Amino acid sequence: MRHLALSALLLTLTLACGSDNDTDTAPADVTQEVIEDAAPLEEVDTKKDDEDVEIPWDLPDADLVEADPDVSNDVPKGFTDCPTLGVSPYWEGTWEGLVTYDLVSDEPMQGLFLVNGTLSFEIKCLNQKLLVAGKLEGLAEAAGEVGTHPFAANIFGDFNYIERTIKANILNGEVRLFKVISLFFEGNFDGAVTKNGFFEGEWDGVHTGNDLNLEGDASGYGDWTAYPAPKPEEED
Repeated sequence: MRHLALSALLLTLTLACGSDNDTDTAPADVTQEVIEDAAPLEEVDTKKDDEDVEIPWDLPDADLVEADPDVSNDVPKGFTDCPTLGVSPYWEGTWEGLVTYDLVSDEPMQGLFLVNGTLSFEIKCLNQKLLVAGKLEGLAEAAGEVGTHPFAANIFGDFNYIERTIKANILNGEVRLFKVISLFFEGNFDGAVTKNGFFEGEWDGVHTGNDLNLEGDASGYGDWTAYPAPKPEEED
């Protein structure tokens, strides 16, 4: 378009300067008049369009995990000064695993328990960080023995909104054996959002003491799964 306009301008000047000299108008005046009457040259935008992809943060959970969080450095803000969460803040699920113990007492106390139960946690914003807080509850049961043993612990850690992962600690863990002795433990609670939009992860714990001050060891490990849940009802 720019070349066409220049060609038209030069042709007009040539015709004007080559006309009969019957007029008193000087060639310089003709040139100036033609330039003033010519339409302005069309500007051509040579700037390349920005091809950055916006992250579809409003997608449903199952579709959001398919989005590449690295396509943009401009992460939208929200959730009280924290990065946009992108997944449900409320989760519920189940866990299972194995606990072994070997304690020194008047009578040897050793064995293993199958453990399982429910879990719940919330992802919340505090001081511009996305934190995970929740709890594990369940029962331990020894194969071939009658009775169950309560198992409970707290969960506290971080949520990585880019990798969609949880890295948390198990705190204040307790399993009550034979209604006689409480084993205390701490450990790890890690997981990630799957392509299907739910969490899968692993947990582990080690013995930190017991209420009878017995010597010995105990440990546990297992798996967990969690799904988006409705907001819990506020307690009175």
